[in-house]
Amino acid sequence: QLVAQDSGAKERYLLAHDENQAAADTVTQCLTDLGVSFDVDSRPLTHVKDEYDLVLSVGGDGTFLSVAQAVSGLPMMGVNSSATFSVGRFCGTHVNDFEKVMRGVLSGDLRPVPLYRIGIELDGEMLEPPVLNEVLFAHAVPAGTSRYQISVGAKTERHKSSGIWIATAPGSTGAIHSAGGTPLATSLSGLQFVVREAYNEPGLVPHLLRGVQKEEIEVKSLMQDGALFIDGARVIHAVKWGQSVRFKAGHNPLWVYRPSAPFFDS
Repeated sequence: QLVAQDSGAKERYLLAHDENQAAADTVTQCLTDLGVSFDVDSRPLTHVKDEYDLVLSVGGDGTFLSVAQAVSGLPMMGVNSSATFSVGRFCGTHVNDFEKVMRGVLSGDLRPVPLYRIGIELDGEMLEPPVLNEVLFAHAVPAGTSRYQISVGAKTERHKSSGIWIATAPGSTGAIHSAGGTPLATSLSGLQFVVREAYNEPGLVPHLLRGVQKEEIEVKSLMQDGALFIDGARVIHAVKWGQSVRFKAGHNPLWVYRPSAPFFDS
């Protein structure tokens, strides 16, 4: 109904829909022509069984991140389905090059490379899924004040802020970059953190505001309604007063084919 009422929206969303549908059709037809046995599913996925040899995501970065949350121990490749509207930084190929790339995968000429994720431990229990892009630790209502204690190495501070971005190297060009972070080479296994809008209390000036490192970061919640937002807002974990969260670098790498993605070589 909205598309019918807005000519601008109609042009944009119908074109995006048509491009995505055409891409899905192209990929499935190509796999059929190559004699590849495959199953088709839609997001969100909860778990991809080990019986498969490769996971393909057809879409943009949002699709890739959503699918990656269900993938562990299997190689993956993103196929950018819309050159007009999709950035596709995580995508290893565009739909127009898919057949050529897929032949390289099947022949073994192309090999996947690891993208390191962040593991999150809440009061000693490892949470799922691992973080491929970034995680936001903040008040459950993002407009609320985030209160916590942060420990990096031997330094510990108590903060009031709008929360903390913690990102992988592959995720360093996303939200954390917009918040003032630094783009990193995707081959790095460390993590980066940036505190959002820190509040300078009288007599308490925070210094642990950003950094890039391999050692873990620990955050203790000093608010009743804290939350962890993993790779966007699709996966949210509640963090209560006094609970401790540890962010661990280089956790459970995702093996990705990326032959047509200069982004990964930066």
